[in-house]
Amino acid sequence: MFNITPPWKNLERGNGLVYTIDIEDNGSLIARAELLHINRPVPFAYLFFLKVEPTNRSQGYGSRLLQEFNEYLEIHSRYGLLRNIIPAGHPAHLIYQKHGWLPIKNQATWYII
Repeated sequence: MFNITPPWKNLERGNGLVYTIDIEDNGSLIARAELLHINRPVPFAYLFFLKVEPTNRSQGYGSRLLQEFNEYLEIHSRYGLLRNIIPAGHPAHLIYQKHGWLPIKNQATWYII
């Protein structure tokens, strides 16, 4: 049904240190995550973009992107960093915590894993 293209399997799609994780259905992009791969001062990946097309929301695609990103972090022994810009009260607000991400103390929208 859909095709996931993790960054470690498709590095040529990256632009410098930016990589994508795509979910496609019949050649149409329905969800994408973009991450910045950083080596210093400690190895980490910053998830700076995650989008599921409006017609495909509430079908688990955002969760699947996060699962792939978490797997990427584990395979490459990296920390993860992201900023949760989903408003409190929105059904997807807790998606990051459901996938093991923890809010950073005194940094309201920043999360780490």
